[in-house]
Amino acid sequence: MAFIPSSIDHTLDSCRLSALKYIEKPVSPKDVAEILELAWLKKVHAPSLAIQWNGNDNLIPLSDLLYLEHQEHVVHIHLKGGAVRYVYKKLSDMAGQLTGQPFFQPHKSFLVHLAFVRNINADLKCFVMSDGKNIPIRRELMGKARRAWEDWLFAHTRGNS
Repeated sequence: MAFIPSSIDHTLDSCRLSALKYIEKPVSPKDVAEILELAWLKKVHAPSLAIQWNGNDNLIPLSDLLYLEHQEHVVHIHLKGGAVRYVYKKLSDMAGQLTGQPFFQPHKSFLVHLAFVRNINADLKCFVMSDGKNIPIRRELMGKARRAWEDWLFAHTRGNS
């Protein structure tokens, strides 16, 4: 995101919204080229999950990944918009790529991206995801799951994620 405000009064707004660049008027072609370069670099260097799908190497931006589900030797990668990618791997093999990222394993068959958790249903012992799916949380992990999600919410609110 870039800001091209009509006055300098909006400079703080651009900072609060984590704008890539604040461009002063008049806008030059060089300014546009710089912001496009910054956006491209941000996309290329965004955290992603490397998979082989349909015989090709692919990178899935973590910002598109809701959760991973392991069923019968296949990992189902659930993405924003409802798309699902299927890879013949173990969930534990893929979890290694997500170390240090906002993911939590509430059950042996699931890895959840905490950014897409909408709620924790304590009665059903599950994460309620943004796509409406309920992801089970093992009873002994309920406290840890709640802390992980609350820690992510706190960090996200402060702008640290």
